[in-house]
Amino acid sequence: MRRLIITLGIVFFFISCGDMFATRKQLFNNYYLVESEVKRDFGIYYKTEGGDFIGRVPKGVFKYDIVGDSLIFAQTKNSIDSIEFYIIDIKKDHIYAESNDAIIGPISQTDFANQWSRNYKLSFKNVIE
Repeated sequence: MRRLIITLGIVFFFISCGDMFATRKQLFNNYYLVESEVKRDFGIYYKTEGGDFIGRVPKGVFKYDIVGDSLIFAQTKNSIDSIEFYIIDIKKDHIYAESNDAIIGPISQTDFANQWSRNYKLSFKNVIE
């Protein structure tokens, strides 16, 4: 009986830890790649001074690029494996920013190629190296 209680306690501990074991990689200042509940599935989050993470780009990020200290470009695959892009305007983003004030997207591949990629020299990096 004692072993059962200890085993259940350990299982409960690991379940309640949630994302304690999730991979986090700092991209730039307060921006992090954070692994979701699904292994190797990342989103981009803004980390507050209190240590909380606020979602900026939903899961599915597989490539990113940072332009200076002003823009983060993210390439994602959505649920139907279609590629989309998101752009975070770092200068407009802050803890209380609405997502539509600082984040552009999702942007289709065609629109991204026509409106954004030719204006910036981008060198996307893989999330998982």
